[in-house]
Amino acid sequence: MKGLDLKKLVRPLVLKIAPYRSARDEFEDFEAQNIFLDANENPFDTWSTIDTLTHNRTCK
Repeated sequence: MKGLDLKKLVRPLVLKIAPYRSARDEFEDFEAQNIFLDANENPFDTWSTIDTLTHNRTCK
């Protein structure tokens, strides 16, 4: 597809959308000893465990 101009195919509103930047991208103080958690991580003990056979949660 030589000469394909995406600006003609994409809506102007979509072209204005800023790309995703995570908190790690925005972070600048790399000298600090920080621990970053992913969105699905929890630093505290959970109220359930995962049954490895059925992959279901069970209460502790």
